[in-house]
Amino acid sequence: MIGFMVKQISITRTQLHLLALLSVALFPYGWLANHSPLFGLLVDLLLRTELAHTIGHFTLFALLGATLLLVFPRLRQQPHLFLALILLCGMAQETLQLLTFKHHFVTWAEAYDLVIDVMGASAAFIYWRKLPR
Repeated sequence: MIGFMVKQISITRTQLHLLALLSVALFPYGWLANHSPLFGLLVDLLLRTELAHTIGHFTLFALLGATLLLVFPRLRQQPHLFLALILLCGMAQETLQLLTFKHHFVTWAEAYDLVIDVMGASAAFIYWRKLPR
C-alpha cells in the first residue's frame, strides 16, 4: 500500500487578503459585464469615464502593492523585484482581458493601463518606504 504524506498548509489572514486581491485584480470584469446585464450596468455606472477607469486601475494596484509589501516585507528593500511583480500582475490582467472579451491585439490602451498600474503600486511603495520604522 502506498501512503501519502499530507503537509498541513498554514495561510495567514494577510496572505488570504493577498489572494483575494489578486483574484479581484485578475478577474476579467468586461467578460462578466458582457454575460450579465445587471453587472454590465454596474460596470457602466462605476467606470463610465476614462478618468474613473484610470482611478480604478490606480487604486486597485496601489492596494495590491501595499498588500504585497505587507505580506512580503523584504520587497520593501527590493524595488526592482517589487515593480517586476506588479508589472507581471498587470500584464496578466491585460492578457486575460484580451483573451476573454476584448479579442484584439495589444494597443496603447493596454500600455496606458500598465503604466497606471505601476504608478499605483509605486505610490504604495513610496508610502511604505516613508513610514517610520
